[in-house]
Amino acid sequence: MVIQKLQQNNEDLEGLIQEKNATIANLIKEVKQLNINVRGKTKKNKRA
Repeated sequence: MVIQKLQQNNEDLEGLIQEKNATIANLIKEVKQLNINVRGKTKKNKRA
């Protein structure tokens, strides 16, 4: 019984970790896109 509960907890934690990793990956993509946007704007400003 205890082992089954631990296995279930482990599976639940693995699921949560995968969700959090996906969220982190999406945030990293957004930050990279923001960095690209900022670089583009600063280059345009320097030309003007």
